[in-house]
Amino acid sequence: MLVMQAMFDDRASAVVVGAGADEPLERPLFEMVSTSQSVIPDTSDSPAAGRLTEAGFVFKPSKGMPALVCDNIERCNPGGGQSWTPWRRGCQRWC
Repeated sequence: MLVMQAMFDDRASAVVVGAGADEPLERPLFEMVSTSQSVIPDTSDSPAAGRLTEAGFVFKPSKGMPALVCDNIERCNPGGGQSWTPWRRGCQRWC
């Protein structure tokens, strides 16, 4: 469950956006640098299914989901400004 929330949850993008801050009294603590989304081709066999229940949106990932993420993480974040090598080491344990 935590894996699916980490990959697909939108809470990180739910931010308060303001404009025209009164500089002597207000200053931004964070700055949104960029946002993006990616669609991985050839995933029509439903790597993750979800349904809305009383408990919220419930995901059911397929067994191939971790490998799909590991194989496509670099393509989904072009120019991310960092090497994905340490992350890939974690993927090898995960996949």
